[in-house]
Amino acid sequence: MFVAKQLEGDAVSLFDVADSPHDLDPAEFDVAILAGSLHMHSYQRSLVTFARDHHVRLNAIATMFLSVSLSAAGEAPDDRQG
Repeated sequence: MFVAKQLEGDAVSLFDVADSPHDLDPAEFDVAILAGSLHMHSYQRSLVTFARDHHVRLNAIATMFLSVSLSAAGEAPDDRQG
């Protein structure tokens, strides 16, 4: 949601790949931003599957992978170090 709001004014389509239509084709877009959170050294299975299934089409357009980590936002030194 944050990224979509920052791109306000541009035509933005927001999808949760876990619930996206099976015929969703990244080639229909000029740009793709794949965003996922990192939990225990892994991303959501649905995001990994989507990226693998569509890697050829994603590589044909401008694509960004945005990784977020809630522990990195913490104030505790151990969280930041991890």
